This record gives sequence, structure tokens and C-alpha cells, in this order.
Amino acid sequence: MTMIRPGSFQRNARRTHAILEALLQGVDQATGTSLRDGADGWNCVEVVCHLRDFELIWQERVRLMLAQSNPLLPVFDHEGDAIRKNYAAQNLAAVWAERTRLRRESVALMDGLAEMQWNCRGVHPEAGQVDVLQLGMQMCLHDVDHAEQIARILGKTAGWQE
Repeated sequence: MTMIRPGSFQRNARRTHAILEALLQGVDQATGTSLRDGADGWNCVEVVCHLRDFELIWQERVRLMLAQSNPLLPVFDHEGDAIRKNYAAQNLAAVWAERTRLRRESVALMDGLAEMQWNCRGVHPEAGQVDVLQLGMQMCLHDVDHAEQIARILGKTAGWQE
């Protein structure tokens, strides 16, 4: 028996989104574009664009795994997307609103899964064989990583020394 239960992903997906929202509260466009994660790092707008696009690729991967037997999952070229989609020029409030809408869709997608569907598998381009349960975990951990990054960008934490 696993200690990880599918229902916990929906709760945590809501919670991590709320944490990100709290971190971004009061961040205007100027602040969102001026402060960076290091000299060559992303700003808050770019991070939020990345979170939005991750949500899209996450949904696409889950839907493929539900529809096909062991599909090859699409690559997420986050660095290329940042350039192609000109993340730096996007509107923070609009991107966050879109990410919020997409997160609701992701939670609804998880809410609609039957217990056996959490075991559907696919081939991740970097991680190899994964199942929907692992993608649920990835979603929440991805949010935590970027919440810490945003907190660092905004000077709200010193961050961990790696």
C-alpha cells in the first residue's frame, strides 16, 4: 500500500497555488519584470509564464496517458518557450489569471480520475517510465520549487544554499 493518495494531489495543487498567489500579492508589472533570480535568471513574470505553460504540458501529458497505452510524452522546452513566447514582455496579471484558470482545470481533471487511471503510464522524455500518480507529485513539487524562486526574487527569503 502506498502512503501517497491521489486526493492529496488535488489538495496540494490548491495549496501550492494559494502560496504562489500570496507571494505574488501586490507585485506590480514593474516589480515583476525588474527583479531577477540572479544576473541571468528569470524575473517573476517569466516564472509565472513558465508555471502557466507547465500547467498546459502537464494536462497534455496526463490526457495522453489516459487515452493511449504508454505514449511518448511531449518535451517541455521551457528555455525555448521563454524566448519564443517572449515571456519577459507578457502581462503579469493576465498570465496569472490564465494560470489560475488552468490550475482549476488540472484539479478538475484529477478529481475526475478513477482510481485505476492514476496508474496509467507514459514515457517521459527525461525521466523515462512514469504514471499519472507521479505526474501529480511532480505538479506539486514543481510549484514548491518556483514558489521558493519567487520568494528569493522578491527578497522574501534567503533561499537554500545548494
